[in-house]
Amino acid sequence: MKTTATVTTTKDLSINPTTDNQRHYLKFITNIETMAEGHRYWVHVADDFLIEVSICYHDLSCSYDLMRRWKKAGYIKEMYNTHIGLNTYFTDCNGNCYGYYNPANKRSDDGKRMVVDFDFLREYTPENAAELIAEAIRMYEMDIRH
Repeated sequence: MKTTATVTTTKDLSINPTTDNQRHYLKFITNIETMAEGHRYWVHVADDFLIEVSICYHDLSCSYDLMRRWKKAGYIKEMYNTHIGLNTYFTDCNGNCYGYYNPANKRSDDGKRMVVDFDFLREYTPENAAELIAEAIRMYEMDIRH
């Protein structure tokens, strides 16, 4: 059964799943906390997995803006006024916390560090938020780590 309702969870963070796959994974969300209204939210998935969603704002008129620098370096083709920043927190049974299951990060070409995965850089919209959060939950459920 398809549903198209937007799941509004806080004043400013809404998640609008556009596919059945996204709806499947987003049903695992247990709570969303507002950490900095209009900017940062914690999406609780399980006792051991938390997704921090940040709405990052850009001043594209500034030559030192990060989005502008990424464009100049050739990492991206178009610039956005906002983008979605993700941090993930997985806590193992020993209480150790790791940044696993984050689609916005990948291993560098030399494998020595984590870098931004520009294939997952998205402007903030409810649909794009749903896509990235669902992908993080999918990676968690399937134990896909970088």
